[in-house]
Amino acid sequence: MAGTSQPTAIVTGASSGVGLYGAKSLADKGWHVIMACRNLEKAKQAAETVGIKPENRTVLHLDLGSLQSVRQFVQAFRETQRSLRSLVCNAAVYLPLEKEPQYSVDGYEISVATNHLGPLFTL
Repeated sequence: MAGTSQPTAIVTGASSGVGLYGAKSLADKGWHVIMACRNLEKAKQAAETVGIKPENRTVLHLDLGSLQSVRQFVQAFRETQRSLRSLVCNAAVYLPLEKEPQYSVDGYEISVATNHLGPLFTL
């Protein structure tokens, strides 16, 4: 609940792997976790599968490869009226086998957009 002493963390890429289990660990310790993910349904299902209680999580859309999505995420987070205690920048892309570079909607190479620019603009 907003206004409580419950600490809040944002975990990017919290729908699988390290991000999901990091979010679970924080939630199990009493934190409220903002699961910042591209695929909301996958994130909700993952949270339920590993047992993150609904009262300890909020799932918000975030595509770090889109600066517009980052701005929308920041606005949605502000609307929760929670105070941020920790930001876990876990989401990333790694495409070493691609023959041609991929670009974000903003025109940046996708790994630069997702791994560097997106997290910078969430701060």
